Amino acid sequence: MCKQLWVFLLFVSLPVFAEPTDNVSRTEITLHHEDMRLSSEFGVQDGPGAFISTQFRYALHDLLDRTGDYPHSTSIEIGSLKWRVHLNNPKPWLDEFTAIRLLRLPPFSDASEWSWSVDVGMRTSREKFCSNCLAGHVRGGIGVTEAPIRNFPVEIYLLAEGEMTVAPDAAKSSFQPAIGPRLGFRIWWANNWKALVDTTYRHYFLATSPSHFESRAAVRYYLGWDIAVEGRVARLPDGWEYAGGLFAYF
Repeated sequence: MCKQLWVFLLFVSLPVFAEPTDNVSRTEITLHHEDMRLSSEFGVQDGPGAFISTQFRYALHDLLDRTGDYPHSTSIEIGSLKWRVHLNNPKPWLDEFTAIRLLRLPPFSDASEWSWSVDVGMRTSREKFCSNCLAGHVRGGIGVTEAPIRNFPVEIYLLAEGEMTVAPDAAKSSFQPAIGPRLGFRIWWANNWKALVDTTYRHYFLATSPSHFESRAAVRYYLGWDIAVEGRVARLPDGWEYAGGLFAYF
C-alpha cells in the first residue's frame, strides 16, 4: 500500500519534475542537496514556552533548499513528518504531516506561466476554532510571481487559495472551508544564503472567529555540501514563535 501511494504521488508530480531547471543566470547554483532531510530545532512559543522539534522529510525539495537539478522556482515535498516536545510537558505530539506539497512560482510572462500551489496533509491546528487539535487539510491556489528587479535575486508572489480543513474537535463544525490570499517574498545570495517570508490570510466561513492570519519568515545558511542552519520567526493566531535549527541532507 505504501509503495502504491509513493508511485501515485510521483505520478501527480511529473509535470513539475519534467520542467527543466530555470536559467542559472538568476540562481548561480551548481550544487544540489540529497533528497531526504533530517532537522532538529530549539524554539520558544508564546504560552507553552520552550520546545524541541524533529522533522524527517522523505523527498524532495523546498524553496530554501539548494536547487541544482531541481527547478529553482518549484517546491516539491513528499512524506514529511514533524514532532514537537515542550520542555514543560515532555509528551511528544504531531506538529505537522505533509503527504504532498507542491508550489510552483515561475516569473509571470504570459498565460502559461501561472503560479500555483497544492498541499495535502495534517497538522496540530493553531486556528481559533480548534486550538491545538489535530486537523487534516487540502488546499490549493493560483496566482502570479514577479521578479521586480532585473538580474537581482528576489521574487514576490501572490496567490488566491482555497482550503478545506477537517477537525473533529473544532467548535461549531468539523468541516471548515476557507479562502484567502497568500503573499510571499524570497531572496537568495551566493548559493549559501536563502530567505523567505510567507504570509496568509484565511476567511473560514463556518468558524465562530472567521479571520485567520499568519506570517512566517526564515533564513537558511549552508555550512557545507549537505549541512545547513536556519533561524525563523512566525506570527501565528495564538502568538509568536521563534526557533533555530540544524538541517542534514542524506
